[in-house]
Parts: sequence; structure tokens; C-alpha cells
Amino acid sequence: MFKDIIFDLDGTLWNPLNTIVKAWNSVLNKYNYTYRINAEKLSSLIGKTNAEIFKILESEVKNFNKKVFEECQQNELSFIQLYGAEIYPNVSETLKTLNENNNLYILSNCQKGYIEAFLNFTHFNIYFKNYDYVGDKYKNKNECLVQFIKKNNLNDFIYVGDTSSDFEACKDLKNCKFIWAKYGYGNIDYPLKINNLKELTNLV
Repeated sequence: MFKDIIFDLDGTLWNPLNTIVKAWNSVLNKYNYTYRINAEKLSSLIGKTNAEIFKILESEVKNFNKKVFEECQQNELSFIQLYGAEIYPNVSETLKTLNENNNLYILSNCQKGYIEAFLNFTHFNIYFKNYDYVGDKYKNKNECLVQFIKKNNLNDFIYVGDTSSDFEACKDLKNCKFIWAKYGYGNIDYPLKINNLKELTNLV
């Protein structure tokens, strides 16, 4: 039995692609870019750090700069707070069930304010003991996770995520068991997997 469970956010608890696409394209249109981001492109970026995402877009989008990138992110937060996103099936009831006997946490590659926007929109704050984000604070998700473990005095725990960055973050941690959310954005073919969040209750 694992008492502590850490969740990734995008691709694990909800699917924000449509909302983020609209938020980013609104900014790109404002500055008269011909480039438009789409759900396919965005899904390939989810799971990466801010620095990695900016580097990719800077190389692909003519005249893309840090100011526009930061405005896209701020607009993303505004859209998430207003419109939310698609919560995956069984998430609400599963979190409620798990919360009865487990300590639940969130750790994401997202920017500051994103997890708060998620919790405010979904009202899932009642289920989670703590959360953290990579943002510009940490080099990568592994560094963030190591610090998170120390801050919250976690011993044996499960990390539930959907991308390779989630797996890489915890693969060398002896006290962590990784569970792949197969329904998300990644395609890592990890043997310990769930097809929907409800299946997690059978593993813990």
C-alpha cells in the first residue's frame, strides 16, 4: 500500500489543449503572427519545461521572443481561470475516494499560477495536501520532485503521469513507483499503466 500519491496535471487529471490553443492564438493574432499553434503541436510540448518550450518555438516561429512567450502564458492562465478545461472521466470521484485513505499532491512542469487556476476552477483543492511546479524555479521535474519529497517528508510514494518527463523524474528514485496514465499525451509504453484514473484505486 502506498499512502502518498503525486499527480502530474495536464494529460493526467485534465486535457487543457483546446483552452490553451485559443489563449495562445489570441496573443499571436494580436501581434500579427502568421503562425498559429494547434492541439497536435501543443500536445508535443506538454511535459516540457518553460525553457524547452520557448527554445522550440523560438526556432520555429519567426520573430518569436520572450515577451510574446510570457504573454501567451499569462493569457493561458486567464483562459484557464475563465473557461477551465476537459476533466478526464472519473477524476472527481476517484480523487474523492483516494482522499479518504491517501495523501494527494500535484507536481507539474507548468508555470506559476497554473495549478492554482486548475484548483480554483475544479474546486479540487479540498483533495490535495500540497503542490509545486517546475516553472522557472527548477532546472527540470526531477529536481523539483526531489525537493518536493524533502519538503513534504515523503517516503514510499506513487507518481502518476503521462509523459516521458514524468517517468524520467522518478525513475532513479528508490522510494518512488511510477504509474503511466496511458490516456494522456505521452507514448512511453511503461508496463505499470492505467487506462483511466479510476483504475488507480485498484493499485493503491
